[in-house]
Amino acid sequence: MLKQRITEKRIAVGITQAELARRSHLTPSAISQIENGSRFPTLPTLYKIADALNVSLDYLIGRSNSSEIEFPVISTGMQDFLNDFKLLSPEDQNFIKENIKFLKERI
Repeated sequence: MLKQRITEKRIAVGITQAELARRSHLTPSAISQIENGSRFPTLPTLYKIADALNVSLDYLIGRSNSSEIEFPVISTGMQDFLNDFKLLSPEDQNFIKENIKFLKERI
């Protein structure tokens, strides 16, 4: 189920194995091996893949049929922001973090 969910979600998001590898800080061959079932990822690797695909770990391992990550304590707008933020490249995430830091210093 794991390899199927990773592959299906990657395709649904519209990214290649190479892009998933980049977003999850893994090698393209590691993603390929995980998707074809010749390699089982470690827990830290599963977290990286889940974060890169913006899904819960429970969804990837089959404990949930919902791929949505829920942040029950925050507003819908903030949840949307966090979901969008996770899809950005690490460089773009750092850019946003630096801008937030700059804005906080102005207060």
